[in-house]
Amino acid sequence: MRKIGIRIYSTYGLLIFAGVLLLLYPFFMIFMLRKAWHKYALFLNQIWARAFLSLSFIPPIIEWRAKLKPGQNYLLVGNHTSFLDIVMMGYVPRLSVFVGKISLAKVPVFGYMFRKLHITVDRNKPRSRYQVLKKGAEVLQSGLSLVMFPEGGIRSQEPPKMASFRNGAFKLAIEQKVPIIPVTYPHNWKIQPGNSKMLMYPQRPRAIIHEPIETSNMQIEDADALRDRVFSIIEEELSKYYPYLAEKKSVS
Repeated sequence: MRKIGIRIYSTYGLLIFAGVLLLLYPFFMIFMLRKAWHKYALFLNQIWARAFLSLSFIPPIIEWRAKLKPGQNYLLVGNHTSFLDIVMMGYVPRLSVFVGKISLAKVPVFGYMFRKLHITVDRNKPRSRYQVLKKGAEVLQSGLSLVMFPEGGIRSQEPPKMASFRNGAFKLAIEQKVPIIPVTYPHNWKIQPGNSKMLMYPQRPRAIIHEPIETSNMQIEDADALRDRVFSIIEEELSKYYPYLAEKKSVS
């Protein structure tokens, strides 16, 4: 019976996700007509995310440790084990462009919107990865915030344990002198596992928005240290919920 209930709930969640998108889509289409209007479409992204989680009966718990400066844009990075990681970034009160895998652009209806508003990457092609950094720099220079997942996709085979971080986001933050905000998602991998089955398990998700790390005094040579610092912040937070992660680290 539980399996049937999970499938019913998952189907309901998928219908809510698609239904809210279709309701908002005419407005997305209008706001995508001009580059200057894209900020309104990014605001619709936030409405969509919040409506989806609320109507799915899993309103998130957002734990704020960050003190955001008025008018300041940020580069946000988080651990990545679930599709919900992307959705929950909609709760950060900054208009943000996302970096996502190129396959998202192929999803019917959703893909066109994602391709027009956000940045897609084919991680198997070096040129594509280079273009992401170039476009990401343009986004930050425009005053918008940028969301990247430094694991380079859902790569961990043992969530919530993280895969290694890549350097791109940290080099970009330093080059553009933009503060970087670590974000920890402790439970998303339990609620919507990052696999192709698209099942959802009802449980309130949580996000911890950590204090921004200033990069204005850093040089590009500091990217590795910044990467390791952010990794440690998120890993330490995850260990509070899953003590065995800290035990594994001490053994290794």
